[in-house]
Amino acid sequence: MDAATLLRATEPFFTTKPKGQGTGLGLSMAQGFAEQSGGALSIRSEPGSGTIVSIWLPQADEAASDRPETPAPSPADAAADLDRKRHILVVDDNELVREVLIMSLEEAGFAAEGAEDASRALVYMDQQQAIDALITDFTMPGMTGLDLIREVRRRKPTLPTILLTGHVGDIATAPIDRAVGGRVIVLQKPVRTGELVDRLAAAIDEAAG
Repeated sequence: MDAATLLRATEPFFTTKPKGQGTGLGLSMAQGFAEQSGGALSIRSEPGSGTIVSIWLPQADEAASDRPETPAPSPADAAADLDRKRHILVVDDNELVREVLIMSLEEAGFAAEGAEDASRALVYMDQQQAIDALITDFTMPGMTGLDLIREVRRRKPTLPTILLTGHVGDIATAPIDRAVGGRVIVLQKPVRTGELVDRLAAAIDEAAG
């Protein structure tokens, strides 16, 4: 990699691959895992010489076999813990993007489930009542994110909804709220985790109030 590419190599959604052949999330996820574990990731690369990616992780203080076994939570405790969390449905046809969003939401204290398209999302919603918000991609095969939101609003008219898209400029001036029968928060990809969590929490609190 040249210097400019190396500088952005771990940036989420940055890729030098053609459209449809890469998400730019591999190194970003690896770096996130390393840093969350108390370690680090480093990259050395020169055009024509190859690339070395190193992951540094902290050494465990004691052998796993020497650690006291943590008792598994009882079903009642687990159910109570789930009841304290807000349940979010994440819909995106890109598996890596979907998993990163779910991981980010769970780290922020939410309970998150994923669906790879609108039809599966509707089936999930029909089977599960405890859904506090919907996050959906705009461009998906079959039904778009807006189509999905229209259908969701028929089931849950006040459900907080966030629409993610890489083409905000193309739809920002459209009367989206009126088209789907309620307020929709539109965020541009790649979305920052902090912004997503803040907007999501505010929307849920507003709906609950």
